[in-house]
Amino acid sequence: MLIVVQTAAAFLPGFAPAGGSSLEATSSAASWRLPPAEIYELSRSANIIHIVLDMFPSHILTEIRDADQAAFDRAWSGFTLFPNHLGAFPATMTSMPAMLTGVAYRNETRFRDFRR
Repeated sequence: MLIVVQTAAAFLPGFAPAGGSSLEATSSAASWRLPPAEIYELSRSANIIHIVLDMFPSHILTEIRDADQAAFDRAWSGFTLFPNHLGAFPATMTSMPAMLTGVAYRNETRFRDFRR
């Protein structure tokens, strides 16, 4: 029965309402707004760009930096390398929330609930 319903929904355009219900369309249109233009601007004093090179061997980046330290400092002013940094969790998906919030996932709840 499930296969029949899925096949009907896929091939019969009138089977499902186009664009969802009018209530859903109204509420989502009313709640959506573009972020302010200032969010896309970079400043020399107010922004931090955090680059995470997951599984990238830090010794290679250290060799690149050490090969021409002066040029590297000119191009990447203010750059800080954290060699041999260990994440808060073995997987990137669970380490990123810890990096961004300071709260580490400790397996006490389901990850889906922790992420929310």
